[in-house]
Amino acid sequence: METQKKIWTLAELEEIRKKAKAECWKKRNGICNLGPVEMYEHEGGEFVEGYKEKQWVYFTCSHCNYQWALWKILRRLEEGARI
Repeated sequence: METQKKIWTLAELEEIRKKAKAECWKKRNGICNLGPVEMYEHEGGEFVEGYKEKQWVYFTCSHCNYQWALWKILRRLEEGARI
């Protein structure tokens, strides 16, 4: 029996970005600014609606240029930890 694969929509990714931005903003005293969803083809990535191949999904903070991978954001949000 094959496991159902999650296929992310751009709307879902935007919601995750908003949550992560809020957490990052708190931690960095208002100087975090996560940009829009970015992605590129990567076999270790996620399925995203509208793309045939898996995508490495991430968000870049325009303040410090750190690139937050989707998996890292999800794990931290799941654990209730700050970004």
